[in-house]
Amino acid sequence: MFTLLTAALIAGSSIDTVTTSAQAYEVDPVHSSVVFSVRHAGVGNFYGMFETISGTFTWDDSNPSASTFAFEIPLDSVDTNNDSRDTHVKSADFFNVRQYPKATFKSTGVAKSGDAFVLTGDLTFHGVTQPITAELEVFEEGSFRGSPKRGFEARFQFKRSDFKMTEYLAPDGGESGGLGNTIRIIVAVEAGRA
Repeated sequence: MFTLLTAALIAGSSIDTVTTSAQAYEVDPVHSSVVFSVRHAGVGNFYGMFETISGTFTWDDSNPSASTFAFEIPLDSVDTNNDSRDTHVKSADFFNVRQYPKATFKSTGVAKSGDAFVLTGDLTFHGVTQPITAELEVFEEGSFRGSPKRGFEARFQFKRSDFKMTEYLAPDGGESGGLGNTIRIIVAVEAGRA
């Protein structure tokens, strides 16, 4: 009887370990960055950033496809290194932050791709929700000042016209207008255990 009970307890512990192997993390905004770029006048790439990002993610080393990501970016945190331009970007010509104060992302899947991963999810921006696909690199968990930390970097792009932002867009919807159509994003996150 003792042997059967012990075996049952061990089996139960093993099952519990499998189902709880995903670790939750909360974004550390001080050590995280969101950078974007867009073609300017067809002659060069222009860069800006968002100063604030919040959110959580779970990561399961044994089953990455079970991992999840959810983030929020306040759009009035945009910084293009020029106050006048920042004001214009926040206006109804572009972000319209009064009506649409934030952008959000919620994952729908994670898949292995070589040494990295492919992250899919729904991006809500400027009142429109569209599916996106990102290249995802997840780093090993480490420690910073005695606290467990983990980071990742995601890279993706989208057409701003898909989110109903068409100011200064070329008639053909390409990259040769005052501002190009393709927005490239890098999300570099460092997070602590939740």
